[in-house]
Amino acid sequence: MKLGIINILILLSLCGCGERFKLLPDNLNEVLVIKNPVGNEKPDTLVIKDKKRIKKIISSINKNTQQPLKFMPNYRLEFYYTSDTVVLLVQGKCLNVKGRTYYMFSDLGKKLTEMY
Repeated sequence: MKLGIINILILLSLCGCGERFKLLPDNLNEVLVIKNPVGNEKPDTLVIKDKKRIKKIISSINKNTQQPLKFMPNYRLEFYYTSDTVVLLVQGKCLNVKGRTYYMFSDLGKKLTEMY
């Protein structure tokens, strides 16, 4: 009985207890997407002002869980709000916000590649 309770507590501590990062679409003016260069390429920059495309990006970002991850970002996203700027680093399903890493449940990197 004791062993069963301990196993359940360990399982609960490993499942879904990570914090989530949430990006709000309110007062968002535009999103700047910068694709990291490979080799001698120049960085590609894409400015997104279309609210529908921005909502798709935010929807992908908001479905995440905090995870300790190491990755080399392919994209830098800059969200320009009326009074603030939020910078995110993305590679596939990995997200970095102010040094904290998150695992996204959808592949934002793939969606960004399709936008170029």
